[in-house]
Amino acid sequence: MARVITLHSSVRPWYPGARPHRSAKIMQVTIGKILAMLIALSYLAAMIFEDGLDIHVAKGILGLLLPLALIWFPEQLGSFTGYVGRGCNIQTETPSILVSVMGWMILIGLPALIYLLTKS
Repeated sequence: MARVITLHSSVRPWYPGARPHRSAKIMQVTIGKILAMLIALSYLAAMIFEDGLDIHVAKGILGLLLPLALIWFPEQLGSFTGYVGRGCNIQTETPSILVSVMGWMILIGLPALIYLLTKS
């Protein structure tokens, strides 16, 4: 059985018209979340080894934040409903498993696809 670490989080929604959280949520640090962080750190190490510390590494770090956020906080990101701009509204919550799968697709699938397409 996998060992689970729990962290308490009391994040308040920041967007207008947001529904307040009922109570503080408990975030579980699972093996998958730790694995995602290790993969992101290996990407970061490869970028630093390849280019050194420059602006491209900073851009790479910013690019890694989206998939990590999708993997680490799928419940919170999937529960977003309301106004999203240009007259659009999200009316139903996204299942957290879909949010997490999208994060894994970006973290693992996108670099693999880029590698396969640029391989000569």
